[in-house]
Amino acid sequence: MEKVIKRMTRPGYRRINQGLLPNATTEEKLKYQLCQNISRHTRENNLAEKELGKKLGIDQVKVEYILFAHINKLILGELVAYVDNLHIPLEIKISSQDGRPETTPHRTH
Repeated sequence: MEKVIKRMTRPGYRRINQGLLPNATTEEKLKYQLCQNISRHTRENNLAEKELGKKLGIDQVKVEYILFAHINKLILGELVAYVDNLHIPLEIKISSQDGRPETTPHRTH
């Protein structure tokens, strides 16, 4: 057990799930949700990490960043491309701090 704790507390250890902070930005929330969708897809389709990396054309480090939601190491556009590549159905719902759906003002020309 001591060996595991020592390994997990090493600086740079990637195999620890990262939670979403309460004050997360909209971009961080989107990135987190995309990581969760990819992780769920991986589990439900019994994909090994190596298989996921091969399908997405990424290395093991980036696979771990995705599966453990290290959103500070990931780019939103890349995550969207990975979800598209895996053909994951996607619905994004963004809520404001008070829990109400955020709205975008409509522009008229």
